[in-house]
Amino acid sequence: MSNLGGPGDLTSSSSQIRSLGLGQTKAPHHNEILPRLFLGNLSAALNKDEISRLGITDMITIEIRPLQASELASCVKRYLFLNAMDHSKQDVMSHFETSNEFIENALKDPTNKVYIHCVAGISRSATLVIAYVMKTRSMNYTEAHNLVKQKRNIIDPNEGFVRQLVLYHKMKYTIDIGNPEYRRVVLDALVFEFRLIALSYYQIQTTKMSGHSSSSTTTTTSSIIQLPAQTHKNLPGRNNVGVLFDQYYNKLHLQEVNKYPQVYDPKTAYRCNKCRAIIFYAISVIENIIHHSDSPPFNDSSKSTSVISQVKKNAKECPFIFVEPQPWMSRNVLDRDGPLDCYTCKRRLGKFDWTSTESCSCPLHNSHLNFNLFKIMRKKIDVCESH
Repeated sequence: MSNLGGPGDLTSSSSQIRSLGLGQTKAPHHNEILPRLFLGNLSAALNKDEISRLGITDMITIEIRPLQASELASCVKRYLFLNAMDHSKQDVMSHFETSNEFIENALKDPTNKVYIHCVAGISRSATLVIAYVMKTRSMNYTEAHNLVKQKRNIIDPNEGFVRQLVLYHKMKYTIDIGNPEYRRVVLDALVFEFRLIALSYYQIQTTKMSGHSSSSTTTTTSSIIQLPAQTHKNLPGRNNVGVLFDQYYNKLHLQEVNKYPQVYDPKTAYRCNKCRAIIFYAISVIENIIHHSDSPPFNDSSKSTSVISQVKKNAKECPFIFVEPQPWMSRNVLDRDGPLDCYTCKRRLGKFDWTSTESCSCPLHNSHLNFNLFKIMRKKIDVCESH
């Protein structure tokens, strides 16, 4: 994820306490979790003498800012930076494959040692180590967590990271971009980061106009950032938002082409009922039926079939179809809110609103707080032409 100019400053106070490691002054700076695999804090990572004493050759930083080359001990030969905040809405599991591969490659050489850290060595870096233990030892989350905690008893991944680790086990230690729960994690992170950009801009503008801090005019919690109604429609951070969208599509849509070409089967397409342009596919539909924790990973047509059946069964329940953002929306949705028009015939199909915090009350969508942001009018769409 991109560095958005220090968005970590906008996290909740509990997250700030966690990321600073307050109250942990008596805790060890680092612990050896597995042979030659160390988990620790930033203080130890910056202590060149200590890193040299340990013989660390490979280092992973998971934080919002990387270490500079001058801050690394000379014994460190390979360095990996992963950008992540310690927040329940952070998508950390998209880093698992990169982190696991880095650790695995390093430990192939019996002379190498790996050091993984965040700020306190409690949440973010612990999550990476737990994911590695889960995969290499075929453990579930609880088993891996207990193993790591025996070695470093202060670990405490935030609740969002725990959910992602549980999902990682359900996905058999892979990142299945067709899994509906994983797609919700990625979308949740996109929404959260967009709101950080918007909130930051609002606070800056309010400060400029009033001459004092605007922090009292906004509300943040560990699960949601509620934007003030006065947030400007056109955000100057559009370049940052564009970067977020590029990363979002790289995680999902580009991989779909290679790993899940069946998701672009015309049989699963939802089309504009005026010009017949494909607006989205079944895999992008957001509904309760594909959000349950026991939903199977996407394979062939199982997800699209269940979605289609539910849509047809409940077609009269809700006038909207809620979807994930689509590549054709990229120019539209850089603003706070606005219309969604067919990219071919320019007909009005729906609307989006990044600031919406209300869930739909219908049975299809009532559990999806935050995901009713992209609404397509059902009457403007033909649902999967072959069904």
